[in-house]
Amino acid sequence: MSITPTEEVLTSTLVDLKAQNPALGITKIHALLLQQHPEWTVSEKRTKKILKMEGLTSSAIPPDPNVVYPTSRLVSTLDVNKWTTKVKVKMFDKRKGKGLVATTDIQEGEIVWKEDPFVVAAEWVLLANQYDEATLRADWDVMRGFAALGMEERAKHSFNMGQAEPDRATWKKAHQLLVHAFKEPKSPADQKKLAKLLKKPLSSEIDQEFFEYDPGFLKNLGKMSLNLEAHGGLYTLHSHLNHSCSPNCSVLHNEKRTALSKISVIAKRAIAPGEELTVTYVNPELLYRKRQDELQAWGFGSCKCDRCVAEEKTLKPEEVVVDGQPDMHDLERELKAGLGVM
Repeated sequence: MSITPTEEVLTSTLVDLKAQNPALGITKIHALLLQQHPEWTVSEKRTKKILKMEGLTSSAIPPDPNVVYPTSRLVSTLDVNKWTTKVKVKMFDKRKGKGLVATTDIQEGEIVWKEDPFVVAAEWVLLANQYDEATLRADWDVMRGFAALGMEERAKHSFNMGQAEPDRATWKKAHQLLVHAFKEPKSPADQKKLAKLLKKPLSSEIDQEFFEYDPGFLKNLGKMSLNLEAHGGLYTLHSHLNHSCSPNCSVLHNEKRTALSKISVIAKRAIAPGEELTVTYVNPELLYRKRQDELQAWGFGSCKCDRCVAEEKTLKPEEVVVDGQPDMHDLERELKAGLGVM
């Protein structure tokens, strides 16, 4: 018997299929859908419409073949309603990755959501693998969903702009400490202690991503630095926020008892349904060229927000100012930018 799935069911299924098969186009995703659900009657036109609405088709701005973009994937098990019903996750394209769009009208000054930090430490991964594999898998899916760019790729941009050379010796030392502590202890006594605690080995996938130096360890280091909030926390939903030089959201630490951990995402202006929520990754008071230079560290190429597109059209070489060492006013502005209050 033929069945026509509801819009909600079909959308959820297609989003999951695209997350599991990001390289497949519309026709192949449609074929895979019918293969997995032979009882469904769904036209390719309907599949294309839903994928387009969810931002899962090709972008109007193609990726630059000379740029190494961060990898980004959807987390099919992510429950956004855990934090808010005002936004949903949307996959834009390979260049931009995923982001958040409003599902309802959001007023200026409204708290969109509050969030505690997400942390996965090595010891937790190993112990959860022994006793709570389902939770480990769920958290690991979130980890894999964070945008990722290896430290070497980030170094090509952020460390080559008047900053110090990448400290590869420290990277290697940190990796050795991780391996010696949680996988291959040096002393026989420590080896026995670890063996008693960890009777069940990690899956080859997690073991490789966690303990292999390159790309595993370096990729995870880059992932942490790429997704960290300005004060150093790593947040699941916050990590979905993309950049704009004229952001419509601020991120504040305004909880009295948890000021150093819990964040509040607040609308800086009214946001309409379907509009993307954005924050700024750099000091928005910087001039166009300086903002573009600093944004290279995030690996998505040139910023094409409305402000940058408008400024680029009127830019003159003599208007480009290269800042020297920041004075106290510069530092104050950077701090305010990090807090999202610029």
